[in-house]
Amino acid sequence: MKILLRFPAAFLLLTLSPATVRPEKAEDQAAVTLPQTNPPGQGPQKKTRDITARDYEAANRHIKRADELIAARRFEEALGELEKAEASGPNEGWYAARVGHAFSWYLNQPEKSLAAFDRALSKGFVHPWVFREKGIALKKLTRTADAEAAFQECLNRAQEDLD
Repeated sequence: MKILLRFPAAFLLLTLSPATVRPEKAEDQAAVTLPQTNPPGQGPQKKTRDITARDYEAANRHIKRADELIAARRFEEALGELEKAEASGPNEGWYAARVGHAFSWYLNQPEKSLAAFDRALSKGFVHPWVFREKGIALKKLTRTADAEAAFQECLNRAQEDLD
């Protein structure tokens, strides 16, 4: 069974397979394949991690609630939900990137935003969008040279995705 989930600028493919499922709790396990952008000159690769379906569902409940709170302009509460989502899927950099986005755009706390984007990158979520957002946070901190480097990395990664 395959489910394609769309996230801002990222795609996840959930696949339930016997190789990643414990027989006694088949409903609790799923393998998640995340697209990973590669350094220049390296071919396409996929990075696979195990995440429990229960953790995934919990994280998505928090994301959905955060989106509702953001629409209601209740940003502090939304941040709490995003942080809960990150805690539910601690190895998934996408959740850390969402935390960084909230700090940057809704709470105007670029220092905390930068830390969250660095967590996302350290967890393997190296999508061009993360570098763009990191560049914006760096620019807000008046770290212009670092911001330019992040924006350039965003462009390089985006070009690799097109190639």
